Amino acid sequence: MKKLKRITAALLCMTFAMSMCSCSESEPEEDPGEREEDVTEAAKTVSDLVISRDYQGLCDKSDKTDDDLEILMGSCSLPDSSNDVLKAYTAIADTLDYEVKEDSFEYDEDSGISQIDVEFTYVDVEDALTDGSVFMEFMSFTDYLEEREGRISVTVTLRFVDEDDGDYVLINISDLEPIFDFCSYEISFAQEPSVYVSGGVIFEGDTYDPYADTYTDTDGIYAELEVNNVDGFTWNYRYTVEKDGAVIYESDLMVDFDTEYLAASYTSDEEVIPSGEYTVNYYDNDGQLLGFGTVTVISSEDSADELGFCCPEGNSIVLPETNIRLTIPDEMSFRDADYEGIPFITSLDCASLYLWADISLDDLHRVHVYYVPGYTGVTKEDVYQCGESFSQSICISYCRSIGSFAPDYVTYDTELTLGEDTFVVRIIDYDDSEGHRTDALIGLGDGDTCYFVEVNASSPEEAEQIIASMFSLES
Repeated sequence: MKKLKRITAALLCMTFAMSMCSCSESEPEEDPGEREEDVTEAAKTVSDLVISRDYQGLCDKSDKTDDDLEILMGSCSLPDSSNDVLKAYTAIADTLDYEVKEDSFEYDEDSGISQIDVEFTYVDVEDALTDGSVFMEFMSFTDYLEEREGRISVTVTLRFVDEDDGDYVLINISDLEPIFDFCSYEISFAQEPSVYVSGGVIFEGDTYDPYADTYTDTDGIYAELEVNNVDGFTWNYRYTVEKDGAVIYESDLMVDFDTEYLAASYTSDEEVIPSGEYTVNYYDNDGQLLGFGTVTVISSEDSADELGFCCPEGNSIVLPETNIRLTIPDEMSFRDADYEGIPFITSLDCASLYLWADISLDDLHRVHVYYVPGYTGVTKEDVYQCGESFSQSICISYCRSIGSFAPDYVTYDTELTLGEDTFVVRIIDYDDSEGHRTDALIGLGDGDTCYFVEVNASSPEEAEQIIASMFSLES
């Protein structure tokens, strides 16, 4: 009985062993050439999913998911986005291509892992990221892509394992992330034009005085709006010119690029632009204000008939169209138009000279009065800047005429009160090897009538005393 059991057990073992051999013979090892072919096809499938940005399909072929890769692929799959940068990422991704490097196939028997290299490429746009340029609109970016010939290359080694059902599964999905590095590019699209305005309106020209901010006897107004020079940005703008608040000129559409200034100019049908206050307004193509500047124009043709040079009798005069009386020191005399010193002053082409008084031609003590048309309000800072430039011009011209250099000087302000009005007096004290010379400058008037008065004296104290005693109000 025991022997029969042993025989039966032996037969069962033999049967089991034969069964195992039979199964082994029915599932032979995969042929190396067939494995390489299958892995190559799996790599192509994965690569097709990559360039089509099919993240879900990629996950179906992978052993895991990757949240970062999902975000990257999603950010370059938005052709209809309202965000031009995301549309640009999508346009770059549309240029993705790949090549499976079949010669790179490897198989590790110990781990059962197969791997193969795939080279992914896309259009090279890095030049646009490093030169600070901007794209005016999305279409200009796509045009730029079409012109590009270089390509960025990213090689990824895809690793697969063979599932029991013979399907190869990707086991390194995270290694695909570098393919989408372009989704971090800082691609610049044009913002509102006002963002690129860097400063204000600057006036220029031979007849423009920057100290007084005035044109004198000019045939044109020439302005520039300061802007940032941004590569790739095209300025589309218009400008208007107003005179005393009313629009007198509107430009056509202006187009400019690669510039730091937007130019504007205005000329009149008349030989000289009439006196007045002119404002140049800049607008973008949508009518949004970019900037404006205001300048005063003085025409001697306008003012000559109103107020010419005067030589009063006695030692005082009420300044026309004001109630301010000007009285010169007793030792001084008013001079007429033929006085030898007057051409020296008017040759500076300043404001309209109205009065001139001095002790003698060789004495530095003088009073000269200018009529300054076009100003509304007599306490404007630009009146004093204008006067200061007059004083310096006279001093520099005089120093050059005697072969000397312009001396150093200091300035300070004091005040003159007439009735209820207070006017600023600017003192300019020059110091040279021959001693002091002081100029006292004051702009004053009544309503829209303005006069600029300069007093030349030997010291600041003397200049202040002359100014204080020279003006009074008529009842």
